[in-house]
Amino acid sequence: ETIEHVFINCWDAVMFWDVLKRTIKKDIEITTHTIRFLPIEKNESVPLDMIMVLGLFSLWKSRMDVRHAVEKPKSAPQYFTELLCQVKSVFEFTDNTP
Repeated sequence: ETIEHVFINCWDAVMFWDVLKRTIKKDIEITTHTIRFLPIEKNESVPLDMIMVLGLFSLWKSRMDVRHAVEKPKSAPQYFTELLCQVKSVFEFTDNTP
């Protein structure tokens, strides 16, 4: 498996990015360059780089569940939701909430 397959071309990844883009109503370009370097504009009000990193990590965790034959594997959206809740709970204690 290649990085491109796991994070871009795999059906799980295609569906995950499609639903995410529709949900946040942003056209995130998902390419080999953008998943490696996260080129996000500084004037963006939504922390797209953080969302992309959480998405990539969610896809990876989901893939590893399957690879390691976890009894009840979680999907990438499940991991993403959990991670987003954790990040939100951290930002609740700061003055600078994105």
